[in-house]
Amino acid sequence: MIIAATYPGTGDGGTTVAFNAKQQAQRSGLALVNGTVYIAWARMRTFSPWYGWIMGYNETALTQTAAFQQRAPTSRGAASG
Repeated sequence: MIIAATYPGTGDGGTTVAFNAKQQAQRSGLALVNGTVYIAWARMRTFSPWYGWIMGYNETALTQTAAFQQRAPTSRGAASG
């Protein structure tokens, strides 16, 4: 199964941001909620842009049911300051 998603945003210079598996690392456990398996990723290198992703998949068919992307609010990533 190929994991792919896009989300509205201008961080990649267009109108959508695409999930890039080469830039992400799964940093959490899986969560099974009401028949949906949720997987979360965060940026694994120190180069911007810093995106976090959460995707949901149907537990039996493994079809994608949700995708959410969050870009870090500052040029220093998620760190404050």
